[in-house]
Amino acid sequence: MRKQFVLVVLSLLFVAPGSAFALFGFGAHGGLDMYSVDADSEGFTLAYTMGDSATATLVREEIGQPIAFGGHFYVDALPVIDLELSVDVAVQKYHITYERKTLAGLLDDQKSEDATFGRIGVYATIRRDLFAFPPIAHTVSLYAGGGVGMHLVTPIMCEAFLVDNIKSPEDRLDVDDIIEKATRMGGHALVGVRIKPPMIPIALGVETKYTMMSEGDYEEPNVFPSVYGKLSFDF
Repeated sequence: MRKQFVLVVLSLLFVAPGSAFALFGFGAHGGLDMYSVDADSEGFTLAYTMGDSATATLVREEIGQPIAFGGHFYVDALPVIDLELSVDVAVQKYHITYERKTLAGLLDDQKSEDATFGRIGVYATIRRDLFAFPPIAHTVSLYAGGGVGMHLVTPIMCEAFLVDNIKSPEDRLDVDDIIEKATRMGGHALVGVRIKPPMIPIALGVETKYTMMSEGDYEEPNVFPSVYGKLSFDF
């Protein structure tokens, strides 16, 4: 009797028609952007718009593997493909030391503080299952996909950025005010594994996404992979 009960339960879990499918779902994900920006130490000249100039130095520590998190919404009602809309937010703090001196060698501006690299990405993705097991219940699925994205990316503190933004002797470095977000378009490809126990409206997954976007002006990464863990709720 006990063996028969176990067999019935297993049959429901792995063979129940429609038990692993949903019309739509949503969830959250978190992980890392897998890239780093090298540390830098440089001295350069600031040429002001009125013809004067000054000397400056910038020391920047490495920016490594920003923490990424976000949410996603997907439609699973189509027969062959799934449609997904997702948002990623990636942030990482790094330290900078900045000094500016007049041509006479007098210290004119000095900062030693943290700056924040940030990225917000909005992705539209078409996904398709490559392999699913068991064949009916689809408890474990391997999928791939791709699509387009729009990104807001903060510039990285570097010589080119300071030269472009410090225009006069009166300008002072204010990390929070001077960094503006730039909009960039791009594409992406992804592959992932999804585990969806039948008859339970929860799915777990691991996904790797490769993002490509238009190149920035200030050392911002434009091609990089991201790795996420995903939690989704099906309906």
